[in-house]
Amino acid sequence: MPSDYYSIDLPRLKYRFIFLNSNELSTYSNVTDTAKLTELTVIKNKLKTEGRKNNQNWNGAFSNEQLMWLEEQLKTAGSSNTKVIICLHHPIFPENNHNLLNDLETLEIMSKYKCIKVVLSGHNHFGNFGYYSGIPFITIEGMIETEKENAYAIVEVYNDTIKIKGRGRVPSREINF
Repeated sequence: MPSDYYSIDLPRLKYRFIFLNSNELSTYSNVTDTAKLTELTVIKNKLKTEGRKNNQNWNGAFSNEQLMWLEEQLKTAGSSNTKVIICLHHPIFPENNHNLLNDLETLEIMSKYKCIKVVLSGHNHFGNFGYYSGIPFITIEGMIETEKENAYAIVEVYNDTIKIKGRGRVPSREINF
């Protein structure tokens, strides 16, 4: 990987793939004695006060710096009519106890940009799917619970469609826009 979070453009198809680091702020990442630990502590305390079910030590978060970078990427893509696919480890939506710690703040940013065509994640081994502000959020089922079958998907990207060809316990989906 070229960095903790990055994007790759496919100019011929007018797509931008954005790869985010949802483990950047977490209890299991190397944030001890850093400003990132302070940022994580603020996020976790807010979630505790709000009684949010995603306030789990197995979840991570984006730093404010990464969120600002994401918004800049989305602004640039939107102004150039570039379609965006976002990939990250922790799900953002629908709400569950495996979600990104700062899921609501991230949804607030993402909901402003119609250039996002799909958000792909993992971490919740049972999978999940939902739309938020017209954006499909797909959490791919994990293979860890598959003793006798597999779980993976192949994603095909077209000008006006994204096809997810599920294998094993991952369902196939087609997103048209």
